[in-house]
Amino acid sequence: MSRVAGGDRPVLSATDCVNTLKQLGYERQRATVQHEIDRCQRAGTPSALAEIDLLLQKKQELLTKLKSLQP
Repeated sequence: MSRVAGGDRPVLSATDCVNTLKQLGYERQRATVQHEIDRCQRAGTPSALAEIDLLLQKKQELLTKLKSLQP
């Protein structure tokens, strides 16, 4: 148990922790958007296909946010 507490890895700064949490949130949102894109593609209706454009824009925004978190 003391080995777990002592750990060999350095402690992350508060900023690193915040960025990690943001990254996980953005990745989760991106996965949800991708799931919606897949659903719209399967539906194939005109309204679903129109929704894909908005979803792709949102996905691109999330990818940009993810990239901004990289050192």
